[in-house]
Amino acid sequence: MPYGLKDEDFAKIQNKIAKKLYEIPSLDRAAFLVECTEQELREAMSELRKTPKSKGKIEAVERELRNRGNKNKKTKFFPNDLEEKRFAGEWTKVCGRIRGNERC
Repeated sequence: MPYGLKDEDFAKIQNKIAKKLYEIPSLDRAAFLVECTEQELREAMSELRKTPKSKGKIEAVERELRNRGNKNKKTKFFPNDLEEKRFAGEWTKVCGRIRGNERC
């Protein structure tokens, strides 16, 4: 029995991930979504957007995709290349002073 969805609306869902999200309780969604691939989640999103009463499920999938995106991001310390080059030059000068010569 799907949670919060009519049987005829549930029968229209073609995506297995979207179907499973209606079958499991909301507390178990996060654990289930962790096991899915990013491609599967994106396909489920398109199906969920067509289905009524799927706001909470869409939010759960979006949250999982955001979490994966944040883990894959590379931390950028300098806002642009010029500042990075400036820092590298200053760092080289400081290294030279520490070692006793002017260049590293």
